[in-house]
Amino acid sequence: MPESSIVVRPEPLESGSYTASSRLQAAGLLGAIAHFEEAARAVPLPKPPQPIVIADYGASTGHNSLLPISAAIAVVRKRTRPEHSVLVAHTDVADNDFTVLFQTLEEDPDSYLLKDGATFASAVGRSFYTQILPSNSVNLGWTSWATQWLGRVPTPVPDHLQVAYSGEENVKAAYAKQAAHDWHEFVAFRGRELCPGGRLVVLTMAIGDDGEYGYRPLFKGMLAELEDLMAQGLVTADEVRRMCIPTVSRRASDFL
Repeated sequence: MPESSIVVRPEPLESGSYTASSRLQAAGLLGAIAHFEEAARAVPLPKPPQPIVIADYGASTGHNSLLPISAAIAVVRKRTRPEHSVLVAHTDVADNDFTVLFQTLEEDPDSYLLKDGATFASAVGRSFYTQILPSNSVNLGWTSWATQWLGRVPTPVPDHLQVAYSGEENVKAAYAKQAAHDWHEFVAFRGRELCPGGRLVVLTMAIGDDGEYGYRPLFKGMLAELEDLMAQGLVTADEVRRMCIPTVSRRASDFL
């Protein structure tokens, strides 16, 4: 079954409106940025003219990348010459709107391109669940609010929009298996891409040891709205059953 037939997202990830709706995500960046700055202080830097490479995995429209990437560049710039090139590789799936990404980099006052004249931007349109950059090429890696999205939808969630609240144990098991596979692949391929001594900082969604996902009121409201749409005849019950948001939250043990 094609993913597009069973997936619904509140805002297209590739749209400008997604950038506007991601402000709440941006509010959660500060703690992770501090860790990214710490990583930037610790990683070995290549000697010029070899550039310092920073990878931004799952960049979307770039809005949530500006502050962390700028912070890391500011740290490494203090460790090297002002003309030492920094190459930033923004990655996302092929149908991401990279036009909006580059517009953000050109126009947003927080863009690192406006702050550092020796920094250059590039993009890779491939899923990060495979190798997407050369081996031993990345000095610093960053990803925020991206690894919770599964690489594929293993099965529909017939009784809910979010698998965490499903009562179908076989469905939960399928998603857990896919999530474990995706995390293994993500870590393995980043391990190839990172230079010796390179570091990666990951900001993603977590789940409590009690299994609480943390979005229960939100999904309760979404389901209520869908019921209203069904009552109006705008969507069918079958269409609602085929809807899901293919994200997962992980416990601390899932990252090991």
